[in-house]
Amino acid sequence: MKVILSKFLIISLLVSTSLAVGTSVADAAGSIYLSPASGAIAQGSTFNVSVRVNTGGSSIDTVQANLSYPTDKLDFLGLSYSGSAFGIKAQSTGGGGIIKIGLGNLSAVNGDVLVGTITFRAKTSSGTGTVSFTSGTEADKAGKVIVSATGSATFTFIEPAPPPKPKPKDKTAPKISNIEITNLSRNSATVEWTTNENADSVVEWGPTDEYGLTVSSTKLVKKHSLNLDKRFLEAGGEYHYRIKSKDKSGNKATSEDQTFIISGIRIQIKVTDEEGNVVEGAKVSLDTIGEAITDEAGIAEFDNAIEGDLIVIVEYKGNTYSKVITVEDKDEVQEFEAKVKGVVKGGGVLGDIGDNRIIIVFIMVVLIALAGSYLFRSGGLNKLLEKVKRKEREDEK
Repeated sequence: MKVILSKFLIISLLVSTSLAVGTSVADAAGSIYLSPASGAIAQGSTFNVSVRVNTGGSSIDTVQANLSYPTDKLDFLGLSYSGSAFGIKAQSTGGGGIIKIGLGNLSAVNGDVLVGTITFRAKTSSGTGTVSFTSGTEADKAGKVIVSATGSATFTFIEPAPPPKPKPKDKTAPKISNIEITNLSRNSATVEWTTNENADSVVEWGPTDEYGLTVSSTKLVKKHSLNLDKRFLEAGGEYHYRIKSKDKSGNKATSEDQTFIISGIRIQIKVTDEEGNVVEGAKVSLDTIGEAITDEAGIAEFDNAIEGDLIVIVEYKGNTYSKVITVEDKDEVQEFEAKVKGVVKGGGVLGDIGDNRIIIVFIMVVLIALAGSYLFRSGGLNKLLEKVKRKEREDEK
């Protein structure tokens, strides 16, 4: 150590005199030791061993640590001085079973301090290996030996732990539930649903079950919400849609086909006869939108009409009337009129069942009168009475 420390002191210009040839070991208790001093190390793993000095209450300004290690058991990987109590490095070598560390400091240090850290890798899976201090290992102050090495470290080598078993691959698709359409208006619609695990979001939609439009999100969530493009929504239109969700393992789930109707334009169709009387109970069909029956005010109401020219067909007691109305895209209710043909008498069109009863009764009265007149003129009535009297006398006998 004398030659190394001398060079160190000359280079650093920390002392003005050379180290004496002869030095003596101080009586102060202390140690240069390794931490940890033992342990079980798996083959192939790396581990650190710290070189430390306990000055035993004295102060030191230089330290030399010489070590040996079994090359058949350990690979030397390097030296680190992070956190060392010594700031000046005079020697730092390792390999081939030998490690040498020579350090100093401008001011003396004391206590239990870190010298440096050695990194090894275990080469074997059995047996033991010892890292030992060799001669020349000491801590000095102004060339006087304060502490000498007093320990070593022995490690036991073991088989590496088996690698963790891979988790079984997820083969279960997400479960889709709670499907609903929200934010529904004449120009908006939002599709919402939930899945039992995090998954992406896809909605296929369009005017038929062949869809044609898609909206999606790659974010993996359990609560899903996608807005449909309002440019392709038409007031009163019916749309098909289905949902797809895929989890992080690539498992896909697809819902059944669903439909929804965009809120349409509200219109009222008032049905009257040719004299302007309201007609209750008339069947009103509105193009492909649907049908309704007029109320006591003669009005059939639709809340899902669409903008443009629509055909109105009115059916009432065998009479049919049709016309074309033009519906505008606006919020307020739009009113239209339609007429049925025929003259209303006593609340109904001529030819209804009430008028037919009157005619039938009249015809029956006429027939009875004609039959009575015939019997009277032909004497048939007297003959009939005489026959009845004769029958009564026979019954009395």
